[in-house]
Amino acid sequence: MKSSSILVSIFISLALIPNVFGQVNTFNISPKQKVTDKSGRKENCIVVKIFYATDRKATREDEASRYYGLERNDDGQLSFGTCEVSIPRNHNSVEHNPPKWNWRLEYLPKADKVVKLQKTTQKSKDEYFNELSGCIGLSNREALIFIHGFRETFESAAKEAAELSYDLGFEGITILYSWPSRGNLLGYAADEASIEWTAPHLREFLRQFMTVSQIDSVHLIAHSMGNRALINVLSSFACEQGRITRQSIQQVILAAPDIDVGVFSQIASTILPTAGHITLYASSKDKALFASRKLHHYQRLGDTNGGVTIISGIDTIDVSAVGSDIWGHSYFIDSESVIADISGILLEKKTPEISLIGKYCRDKRKTNPITTMLIR
Repeated sequence: MKSSSILVSIFISLALIPNVFGQVNTFNISPKQKVTDKSGRKENCIVVKIFYATDRKATREDEASRYYGLERNDDGQLSFGTCEVSIPRNHNSVEHNPPKWNWRLEYLPKADKVVKLQKTTQKSKDEYFNELSGCIGLSNREALIFIHGFRETFESAAKEAAELSYDLGFEGITILYSWPSRGNLLGYAADEASIEWTAPHLREFLRQFMTVSQIDSVHLIAHSMGNRALINVLSSFACEQGRITRQSIQQVILAAPDIDVGVFSQIASTILPTAGHITLYASSKDKALFASRKLHHYQRLGDTNGGVTIISGIDTIDVSAVGSDIWGHSYFIDSESVIADISGILLEKKTPEISLIGKYCRDKRKTNPITTMLIR
């Protein structure tokens, strides 16, 4: 029995590996800069700046990718700052690049195809919010906040947030909320504990950000296990009448949520008033959530194998027919079709019912038509 439990733990850890097969990871374009080498020649990439808030413990290492580690901040306090991420100008071609692997089964991308975290700059709380407010004043007064999922380091989460924003063509500011995921294959149980631990910190950050920044619109995207913290926070906001309103939180995207369907169904009606619109992306091809279901015994919200979860007031997008990584768990960032759907929701202020039907009609004339469904 004990060995069986160990095998299940290993299985779910492996199943929840984020996509490494040439995903179209994408970036925030606020702001973007051309990169030059010492001779002044232009490199084939741009630099993208994002903001971050994290309750990870700082290592204080000089290397940008290792400035924050895998441990929790001892006092639970948040750290703030900015990241600069470089992205190849032809990054769309990375998706089609055959991957290389070393003996540890680690992906080794070509040097000129690499998305890289170039700089991590920690700032004081006052300096951080002053800079945020300044950028908001120069933008369209919108913000995109991304909460990452299981097995992410600070580095991988920063790159993912930046890439996502870039592909979406988001013109506001992008913020990464990074919680202390262990960032390794066997860290699933530890991550489950940390996602509960981080929820109060995420709640306080969102409350302060929307109060201090005077932002007009906030869009929230959570992936996988990150949805647990987000749903926890939205539930608490529902009890705080008048403090956080749906006028502030416009769109909420639940991407491949690793949440118990039964638990979510009980609280769904509670969180609806906290946002202008909520969209759920789910798939029957998500092997990661299939493994999570085996471990927890109950269906996950982002897995449609046990049936599509239909909740009044929430749009459910079944993306089972959309191509993704081998685990089918990272489609929100490596599928051009899903990216286009999310972009339509965020940028064009359309509900999926409006933005997707037109796209489906166009796609049906292509060689590989998309058969994704909208279920309201």
